[in-house]
Amino acid sequence: MKMLLAEYEAIAARHSQLPVRKSLDVLLKEFAHVPGHVLRSIVSGCFVRWVRKNHHRFSSVTSRAMYYGHFKERSKSPRPGFLLEMADQMKFSPSLLCRLILENYLTEIGDPQGKKRITNLLKDSSLIRDKVLAFEVFYCTINDPFYGPYNDAKKKYQVSQENEIRLKDFLREKNIAFLDENDLRDQGFDKTVDVKLSVPAVINGENIIMWIESKSAFGDPKTHAECTREQYHSYVNRFGPGLVIYWSGFVDELQHCPENQIGNSIVYLADSPPEDIRSMIDLV
Repeated sequence: MKMLLAEYEAIAARHSQLPVRKSLDVLLKEFAHVPGHVLRSIVSGCFVRWVRKNHHRFSSVTSRAMYYGHFKERSKSPRPGFLLEMADQMKFSPSLLCRLILENYLTEIGDPQGKKRITNLLKDSSLIRDKVLAFEVFYCTINDPFYGPYNDAKKKYQVSQENEIRLKDFLREKNIAFLDENDLRDQGFDKTVDVKLSVPAVINGENIIMWIESKSAFGDPKTHAECTREQYHSYVNRFGPGLVIYWSGFVDELQHCPENQIGNSIVYLADSPPEDIRSMIDLV
């Protein structure tokens, strides 16, 4: 769906006022006209950006020592789920909090640590010798909607793959020939768009495109600006004008933002494959 910037900002502002794990449930009630998968994508994008911006604050040596000290104190007479409560109070990811605590725990017991070791403990908390910590880690990971082994990350990857398959099936049905990422890599391209059309196509009766990029995320201003800077510019420079499909919707005003004009080419936006698409071969 296409959403006005004002409504997107209202959703993002409301999300920032709520506990991370409860945000989506509240938003589903307060913005009932917005599809659930769109709200989930918006919330996920907002939270991931917030974590990136603030992670250094939570992961400092002083902060990690404080979190581990809190865990040790509470573990003397534990009430199940106290680390999850702590993460809620911090508005932080439960799984990332556990990762920080595990760093100090492994140091204290003299266990070789590292990202891979900690990731393995998050995946299988039964490997943690401290049984209180083992349960708290397990409880946090299964209740974390954004990070950790039991969250939506794998589902997001699957959705991304499914959307690419949907796009390719759609193009085949329309008899639009194309090259995918693997084909482009075989040809030596380092920057690979999801679909490079073998022959230019016309969409909506007037706009010529040479490529299509599939995005499962919601197209908010920051996401679109980042993708334009890191991806779309190079696609246009290599292939010419193209189309970006934001399957979870996008902010309507982005269709007319000046960044979409790259040289003499334009990046067009849509929330689904355009039904009105024809290969230029068919127009000759």
